[in-house]
Parts: sequence; C-alpha cells; structure tokens
Amino acid sequence: MRKVLISVLVLLVLAAVAAGAYIFMGNAPAAEQPTEPVNVVFNDIRGPMVPTGSEADDSFYEVSLALQHAYGQNEDTVGWLQIPNTDINNSVLQSNNNMYYLRRNEKKEDDIYGCYYTDYASEFESRQALSANTVIYGHSDLKDNPDGPRFSQLFRFAQKEFAEKNRSIFFSIPSEQMEWQIFAVFYTDLGFEYINPDLDGGSLTAMANEAKARSLYDYGVSIYPNDKILTLSTCSVKYGERRDQRFVVMAKLLPADKKAEEAEELKDNPNPKQPDFASEK
Repeated sequence: MRKVLISVLVLLVLAAVAAGAYIFMGNAPAAEQPTEPVNVVFNDIRGPMVPTGSEADDSFYEVSLALQHAYGQNEDTVGWLQIPNTDINNSVLQSNNNMYYLRRNEKKEDDIYGCYYTDYASEFESRQALSANTVIYGHSDLKDNPDGPRFSQLFRFAQKEFAEKNRSIFFSIPSEQMEWQIFAVFYTDLGFEYINPDLDGGSLTAMANEAKARSLYDYGVSIYPNDKILTLSTCSVKYGERRDQRFVVMAKLLPADKKAEEAEELKDNPNPKQPDFASEK
C-alpha cells in the first residue's frame, strides 16, 4: 500500500511540473525575429470586422480573421493567398533572408515543403505601395503532380479545362482583399528574369510580354506600365531532373471596384516560347 501511495504522489508531482512547464512555454517570447521589421501593418485592418451578409464583405472578414490568427502565430506574415478549386489557401511569409523559409513552415519548423514566402524586397503596406512584381515562392513535390502538396497544385493550370474555368487568384493584405486576373501560365528556364520585384513601367511590360510569349494559353489580358503583377513560382520536372526549370503563373491586380470579367474561351498559344533546354529532353 505504501508503494502505491508513493507512486501516486510521484505521478502528481510530475503532472504539476509538466503543467508548470506548459504555462511557462506558453508565456515565453516568440522566436527571434529579423532585425528589421517586415513591411506590413496589422493594426490597421480596413473593412468589416463582423459579417454583413454581403458575400464580398464576409469573404474579407474571413480573410481578416485568418490573417490576424496567422500573424499571432508568426509575425513574418504579410498576406493571404487563395486559389479557387485548389488547396492553396494559406498565409504568405517574408523574411529579410530569402533562404530562411526555404525549408521552414509557417511555425518556423523544419519542413521539406516549406511554406509560401515572398521576396525580402517586396512591399505590402497598401495596394498602392505594392511592389510592381510581387513574387511568391512555394515548393512542389517534384513530380508535377497537380494533386500534390503546396505549389504542386499550380500544375492544374497546365490542364486547359482547369485553366479555362479558373481565371483569378486572391492575394490579400491586412488592409484589403485583392483579386488578380491571370494572364500567363508557362514553363521557363532561369535565364528569364521574372522574379525581380522592382520593375519600372517599361521593364514591367517587357517582362509581362515575355511571359505571355511563353504562356501555354492566350488569355487576351493587356498589361500596362502602371499595373501590379503577382508571380507564383515553383520547381518543375517537365524537362527531366535538371534543377533550373520552373513553372510560373502570373496575374495582374484588378482595381478595387472591379471583378474579373466574364472570360471568353481560352485560346491555346500555338507556339509558346520554350525554355532554352527544351530540345535537350
């Protein structure tokens, strides 16, 4: 009987210690952040903070809550990415070191598939302050599997039926929800410099026109010098195991008071520009 009582007391003490450790860890400071803050403000969320019955307002309400929760978990959060009819619906992070989130998830844990992250130089204070080219990176499963994890599902856009029915991407920042209209879907080598966030008007349109020349489809969307572009980039194995190939989806920001228009039938690009190494496959 004495041994049983001692065992019970030991278990109670261990439980108390574990509870104390849990409370202490819950109050511990977050992991150290980069020395300079990322470019986002979460205490100035514009828009309804309660559901209103409006589909658009309620959607922004849900995104706002998701962003606030994500920022509470990780202050590197700068936005929220949604692609209809995929599982891509998660926070986007930014570090002053572009390599930091290469193999880390939203909780800063080691993760082979990482998270969705953006270039350290990108700006997110407001719609007007967005970089000319907002680039978001994500891993694929290196099988070009449209049902795989993370940005593997971008490969659904290589299927014309899916691309035709899904013309918009939603990438939102704390101040507002934003809709982007897709204008190019393509495979590329790294010789095409599509990941520069700081492009002036002429450079932006030149880059966009090059992307359209490479696109699998002709979306019939015009790009102007003052437009804002969203670029989603992931690795591909379409041309074998070489590591210098990418699959890219590009879209342009629609005005705040405009939604994507009813799209005409998507046309194939009869002669998309191929990566430099395409003939080597």
